[in-house]
Amino acid sequence: MKISGKQLRKIIKEELGGGAQRGGAGLPNANDISKKLSSAGPEEAMDWLARVLRNMNFSNAADPVPSTPDVEDDTSPVPDEEV
Repeated sequence: MKISGKQLRKIIKEELGGGAQRGGAGLPNANDISKKLSSAGPEEAMDWLARVLRNMNFSNAADPVPSTPDVEDDTSPVPDEEV
């Protein structure tokens, strides 16, 4: 099978450019998602990203994030300011 120089350059460009953008383990291409989010506008894109992050579940991860100790809330009454 012969490949022209133009076809070879196109293949190399696709492989080099797509390598960093390919998703792993069935994830979508980052360039495709970026284009779609850019067309939606900044507020809607941020809302969508927030929904995605809320829905993510990493309970099966090998190294779960260590939990931080709970911060005690200070419920003591605050004195009124003198005017």
